[in-house]
Amino acid sequence: METNNLTQPNCTTHRVTKEMLEELCALLSKPVSGLELSKPASTPPSSLARLPPLPETPDEIQKVKSALSRVSSDALRGTGGIDDIDTDPKNYWLAVIWALNSLNWKCGKQLAIEWSMQSDRFNPDEFDSDWDSYNPSKSKTIGIGSLFRLAKTFEIKSWGPLVFEADRIAASQQSANDDELSEGQFEEAPIKGVFTLEDGDLLLPAKAPPPRDYVFANSVTRGTAIMFGGLGGTSKTTLVMLMAIHSALGKNWGSLQIREGSSLLFLGEESADEKVRRFGGLCADLTPAERLKVTQRIRAFPAIGKDLRVTQTLAGDPHPTGFADEIIKLSLAHKEVSGIELSFIVLDHTRLFMSGDPNAADDVSQLTRVLAYIANATQAVVVLIAHSPKSVMAKEGASDAAEIFGSGAFTDNTRGTFVLHTMRSDEAKTYGKDEYERTDYVCLTNVKANYGKAGDTWWFRKESVPDWQIGTLVPEAMYSAKLYPQFSGLSKRIVDQVNSRPGTLTRARLRDMSGKSGVLGASEKEVKATIDRLIDEGELILEPLTKEQRAERSLSANVKEVLNLPTAG
Repeated sequence: METNNLTQPNCTTHRVTKEMLEELCALLSKPVSGLELSKPASTPPSSLARLPPLPETPDEIQKVKSALSRVSSDALRGTGGIDDIDTDPKNYWLAVIWALNSLNWKCGKQLAIEWSMQSDRFNPDEFDSDWDSYNPSKSKTIGIGSLFRLAKTFEIKSWGPLVFEADRIAASQQSANDDELSEGQFEEAPIKGVFTLEDGDLLLPAKAPPPRDYVFANSVTRGTAIMFGGLGGTSKTTLVMLMAIHSALGKNWGSLQIREGSSLLFLGEESADEKVRRFGGLCADLTPAERLKVTQRIRAFPAIGKDLRVTQTLAGDPHPTGFADEIIKLSLAHKEVSGIELSFIVLDHTRLFMSGDPNAADDVSQLTRVLAYIANATQAVVVLIAHSPKSVMAKEGASDAAEIFGSGAFTDNTRGTFVLHTMRSDEAKTYGKDEYERTDYVCLTNVKANYGKAGDTWWFRKESVPDWQIGTLVPEAMYSAKLYPQFSGLSKRIVDQVNSRPGTLTRARLRDMSGKSGVLGASEKEVKATIDRLIDEGELILEPLTKEQRAERSLSANVKEVLNLPTAG
């Protein structure tokens, strides 16, 4: 016999390891009387039935993640076995940890930690010792097939969380070339009803429920998915970054309503360095207290070059991937750490988060279903960034849902659609802007609102952030040049600055914006005189501040009054 052939993976179903040979030698060295030859074991030792090592590939990692997603981590420690799982699903935490350790993967320990952290029972101080207690030489040491068996049990008995069909399909396609793997495979579960009759019970309250809790633009509620569309270069990414910043600060953005909360941004076209530059520049003028809020309440993931798909194509049909569940886990963990409700989960941009054809209704419908699943599980607003078709460049007139590239299912299946466009020639004439300066302005239009009023617009002026080499967006109120000639030149720029930072700007701060390099584009003397005139004419008012208001707005103790618009509360 050529023993070398035994270790060749293609020569036999199982790989013979050094540990197996040592165990066999130990058995053969025992006296015959010590062996119960008349009673063959009903279950072979785990070390002999262990799976061949799984390669640490994206596909295999996803299969393990899929199994973990089915098993609740809220379990007792146990002794490292799952023998009683069918009748007593309690004591298996250590078994799962050991099963992951058996893989000998670089990411194995991190998978174990992330899974364990989902339970309040998790003790980080004891984890390392439990992880290191795994001993592959023991005859009853658990293997990865046991995790698959555990996941199967949870699925059949409906003990685990909601499972996407694609994950089940992927699990059922596991290799069946090993006894333990065959036992641990996910089997076809009987088809269960989606609803019970009680799910359709109709409740008729005696009085109207509380008003909707709008997260954004007085039209978008929690737990919904919306679309943001626009041509390249319209500052879509900058817009959603600033939305997240204002949400973290608990401040509306000019006249754009934004709910206080935390945010997660998955930036598919940004590097880590660019993320630092962009957020650093956008937060350059914030106070230390405001900067702390931003860092606590925003997580932005630079994801350039990463596989971000939440859908995949299997056998020609679109199905979810496990990344949706990963987003949910990250979101819920961030909510716990930040201590505040989630406002936004931003996915930038569409093509990076889906497989299939963005013009195919079935592919797009599957994507929007997954987005709705994420939104419902997190109660955040899921914002999907989309590009506009190039034909929009020559368009004049109001924005509409046709400015979203791809199938109409994008807008049909989401609860709101917003479009960002550069000021057009007809709009420049209306607002008294020269043709050369119209490209400095962009407009956000609410073109579809299932739970509010569509048609609202918000204008922003593009500005450069000194020293940071990035652009930002400043809210700007637009007025018809014919109807409101007084809102022009320096007066308008001052009013716009006050409008974009309501209740926080002082005379001194506005004067700091003067000079050749200042955003007001006028001398300090001109700025001071114009401020005085606007106050005299009632276009601006001086608002005295209380101690509480200064603290709320993160203003220093020496600020006694601020400038505001007359209509501000």
